[in-house]
This record gives sequence, structure tokens and C-alpha cells, in this order.
Amino acid sequence: MTAEPQIGIILQARMGSTRLPGKVMADLNGLPLLKHILLRWQWLGRWPLVLATTDRPEDDALESFCGQEQVPCFRGSALDVLDRYLGCARTFGFDHVIRWTGDNPFVDVEHLPSLVAGHQGGAFDYSNNFTGLPLGCGSEILSMGALSRSAAEGLAPDHREHVNEYILQNPALFSCWITSAPHPESYGLRWTVDLPQDLEAARVLAAKGGAPPAPLARLLAP
Repeated sequence: MTAEPQIGIILQARMGSTRLPGKVMADLNGLPLLKHILLRWQWLGRWPLVLATTDRPEDDALESFCGQEQVPCFRGSALDVLDRYLGCARTFGFDHVIRWTGDNPFVDVEHLPSLVAGHQGGAFDYSNNFTGLPLGCGSEILSMGALSRSAAEGLAPDHREHVNEYILQNPALFSCWITSAPHPESYGLRWTVDLPQDLEAARVLAAKGGAPPAPLARLLAP
């Protein structure tokens, strides 16, 4: 009998953001930003999650946070994020990786199961549902084969900094599925946290959503 493929969520986060240092642990209406992501994952109730951070001393705080939250932590290169992902996936035995980032406190979990089902059903190397969701809410899935090939062949600096860059630049080399979540009203909305003004906007949105994890429909409501 063939074993069921192991799927895991790798949440990349670091304290050393150049534009907004420490943003992943910034206060978002009484909770660290990362805690909002973990609450959405806990509501989802499936697939293991590992936080992948760097081996720099400043990220000791994230390892401590993981200990408090009882979430596994993997530490790797600060500059070679692709290698960090690959090492994390290998360490935890993942065959497919759902990629989340620590600057997206409102990552959508309601449509993630259908994205995973389509990715598996089509035996794709890479899938995402960024379209039809606010910026910062979509997810992407990479097979271990796609990760390994990207790490072996993607040698440019942008390939190492961005896990998906080699795949997106070379779609003919991979089997890709780009789907859309059914929320066209979200077009143009920016819910990621990259700049100080993004954090202020996230606080307003979190207050509108009420107790986390707020469903997407509540966050999108007028």
C-alpha cells in the first residue's frame, strides 16, 4: 500500500526585517502578529506546522515563542531562504509544503483545503490561490521535487531569497496550477504587513474582525 503523502505548513519568519524590524512579534490588538497566524492554523485543524527562522541570535526570541506555543522550530540560513525551506522539509519528512510567511496575519484557511485537494488531485509541482484574495491571504504549495530542483538549479540571489522565484521564472519546467478563490471584491486589498502603515491598517482590520481568528467573510464585509 502506498503511503499517503505527508503535507506540512512551513511558516517562515524572522525578526530582522529591514523595513519593519520585529514585525512578526509586533503587537496586533493584544497578541503578537505570529499568534494570529497560529490561531488561524489551529482553527484549520489539519496539517502540521513548523516555524522556520534563521540561525541569527536575534531569532532566539522566535525559538522561545515556539516553545511557549508548542510549535516546532527549524533554524537555518538567514540569506538562503530556499535552502532553509528545503532543510526544514527534509527534517520533518514533508512531501509537499504549504508556504506561509510571518507577515500575513490574515492568511486564508477557509479555501486552503480545496487548494490542497486540487494540488494533490492534479499531481502538481506548484499551486497557489493568490488570485481572488487580498494580498497576504493566499497560500502556495510546493512539492518536495520542485523544492529540490529549485535549490539545485536556482542559483541567482533572487532564487535563494524567494522560495518560489525559480518556479515562477521557469514555469515550463514544472507542472503548475494557479487557481482563484471566489472573492473578486478583494481585488486590490493589501492585508500583508511590510511597512509601519501596513501594521496600523492590520490593527484596524483586526479590530473589525473581532476575536481571532476572524472568518474571511467578516473581514471583507463593508
